[in-house]
Amino acid sequence: MLRGLIKLIFCKILFRVKYVNSNLENNMESCVVCSNHLSASDPFFLYADSKNLAIMAKAELFKFKPFGFILKKAGVFPIHRGEKDAKSIIHAVNVFKKGKNRKLLIFPEGTRVKNRN
Repeated sequence: MLRGLIKLIFCKILFRVKYVNSNLENNMESCVVCSNHLSASDPFFLYADSKNLAIMAKAELFKFKPFGFILKKAGVFPIHRGEKDAKSIIHAVNVFKKGKNRKLLIFPEGTRVKNRN
């Protein structure tokens, strides 16, 4: 239900997102999805069109308890940047043990970046 609501609001009404080659994801088994992070909307767009997706996000997003609760329900888990966060790494590994065709979304740069073009 949450995924459908996000897809309707963010991808259909607000931004009119068009997914290209999204059917390729269905052919993949468990994988890590690494994305550039150009805007705060990026995780919403990726979450809306992907099934079995877990998302690694900065721990600061979980400080506001109601928002943190929603994030956890959506399969998002925190990572403490700049620290040795073994708990989050173990959680990331366990994502793949929970079933087939699991995907883990990470933003390797760790923050939003400006378009380099």
